[in-house]
Amino acid sequence: MNDEEHWYPQPWNKNELWPSVTTILGAVMSQPGLQTWYAREAARYAVDNHAEMTRLLGEGRPDDAVAVAAGEPVRVKEKAADLGILVHRVAEAITKDQPISLTEDEDELVAPYLDTLARYVDEMKPKYEWAEAVVHHRWLKYSGTCDAGIRYGVPVPVVSWAGELLAEYAPGALLVNDYKTGTGKSIRFRAGPQVVGYTGCTHMDIKDGLGTVVPMPRADGGAVVHLTPDGYRVHGVRVTPGASAAFAAARAWFGWIRGEGTGILGL
Repeated sequence: MNDEEHWYPQPWNKNELWPSVTTILGAVMSQPGLQTWYAREAARYAVDNHAEMTRLLGEGRPDDAVAVAAGEPVRVKEKAADLGILVHRVAEAITKDQPISLTEDEDELVAPYLDTLARYVDEMKPKYEWAEAVVHHRWLKYSGTCDAGIRYGVPVPVVSWAGELLAEYAPGALLVNDYKTGTGKSIRFRAGPQVVGYTGCTHMDIKDGLGTVVPMPRADGGAVVHLTPDGYRVHGVRVTPGASAAFAAARAWFGWIRGEGTGILGL
């Protein structure tokens, strides 16, 4: 277990921790570009803050200089995560026509996304069934935080990366949603398996403060909502039997590489 992993106390036995959907995928899916990104962000910080690096080196603190530069990718990811959570909150408030209280810093962060959010709500007509729900799979033993369950007022297509129309969800279909924010033009492939993992869960925390869980509502499919300051895209996700089986296999493999497979290789 490391600092970037997320583990949940399972609702039937608080002493047992279950891995999150993102922790499972992070361990079993290859991310060849991630190491390059980490290196680039650390190097960029060292260049942009060369005065600080020079000071630390001049004080005979090379290890501190390395630690500060190497920690920049984590700080960038944490800032992006905070922005994502904030945009989710604002999107929900706009959809439900509810007031939301923001600090001055939060208001500045979310400002570039307000026009996009207004268009998204006006054009897609989302109706929330739940938001920020902790979900669990009782039999496969994993958990996660699902951004929302939404029924859209318009059709949501599922289009392959080659441009082929694979399916289309009718207006009113219940879709398990995950929001992605940022300035990039595309989303990562793992966003699809992430939604598959949430959709397959068996139970949901109803957030009554008592840890009460109820059976997970049966969803028709999923969607990844990609929000940027320049616009939005709603990517439909098919939760097929094959996709569900693949995630179950990923969960099983995660368990093996984390110790459940010890004892299969003899000395």
